Amino acid sequence: MITTICIYGVIMILGGAPLILSLILGDLFDFADGVIDWIDSALDGIGIDLIPDDTVGYKSGFGTLALLMFTTLFGCTGIVTTVTFNASLLISLASSIIVGLLAAILASRFMVILYKQQASGHLTEEDFINAVGQVSSIIKSDQVGRITINVKGQTLRLSAKSVDNKILDHGVMIKIVRKEGSIAIVEKV
Repeated sequence: MITTICIYGVIMILGGAPLILSLILGDLFDFADGVIDWIDSALDGIGIDLIPDDTVGYKSGFGTLALLMFTTLFGCTGIVTTVTFNASLLISLASSIIVGLLAAILASRFMVILYKQQASGHLTEEDFINAVGQVSSIIKSDQVGRITINVKGQTLRLSAKSVDNKILDHGVMIKIVRKEGSIAIVEKV
């Protein structure tokens, strides 16, 4: 039982410490941004949209916040169910997963609501054409990467491919040439 409580405690600290530091020091949610972008881009490439590219006002660190909320509440719930209710490992794990997922979903939905309220106006396909931005996750020859652009005062993160199948490294300035569904086709500026 002590080992279980220690494991839950470590998980809670791994999620809770960055959340608390972020409240004290400001926005630290960007630290895992590249990893989450990479996972989202890989899944976008096979047709699975983990983080919707058209989320109005999408802010970097969005997925990291959900992950930190999950780990924090997973650990807290594990400790509470183990110590207070003397629950079995299976019940403790199940309740921790459920509460952690609910916390992550609620945090994500809350952020979407906040960003939608901050958004001004509806964006059309034409608004994206010739928008200038920066590569946030490397775009390999014919593979999907990620870009960050500013359109009508809104910072957006989109999946993107190179117009000429050239590699575009992180930080390279780009311009959107056209959109193909939710994927922006870009060229180096």
